[in-house]
Amino acid sequence: MAEITEPLLPPKETPETSKPLEPADDFDPKTMRRITPGLKRLIITVSVLFSFILVSIDVLLAALREWRRYKQENKR
Repeated sequence: MAEITEPLLPPKETPETSKPLEPADDFDPKTMRRITPGLKRLIITVSVLFSFILVSIDVLLAALREWRRYKQENKR
């Protein structure tokens, strides 16, 4: 019941997390990322879209084959 009985902060008071962020003092270039997450995200997105396009083309060609076969059977 501690969550319910804790007093709420008045609207003018803000929690400690709203302070402006300060640069980290323990900055170490050895532990930094070499590739930005944006580039990784871009590569993954492009590969997924490329795979989707390949599968879509395959399904589209199969549907086209079936449609042509259907048209030929109805002409007879």
